[in-house]
Amino acid sequence: MNVNYRKWSIVSRILSLLSCVFLLIGLLSQPRNVAMLVLGIFFMTAGFIVSATKLKCPECGASVPERFGMKMEKCPRCGAKL
Repeated sequence: MNVNYRKWSIVSRILSLLSCVFLLIGLLSQPRNVAMLVLGIFFMTAGFIVSATKLKCPECGASVPERFGMKMEKCPRCGAKL
């Protein structure tokens, strides 16, 4: 299975949203739910790792910025299709 930039971008966003949900549940529950906080931190770390290692140009290997609401079609460095 070939996983391209767009699919890794979706994975990164899903991990980020999951981390927000778990962190909010953990912080807003009374008493604090430590298990939810740990899960939130785990998903946040996983999202950072995916963003740092997988969101790169397949041609030149340059990091491609991932910003909310911004669709990257080409690499800003070499112009290759993502």
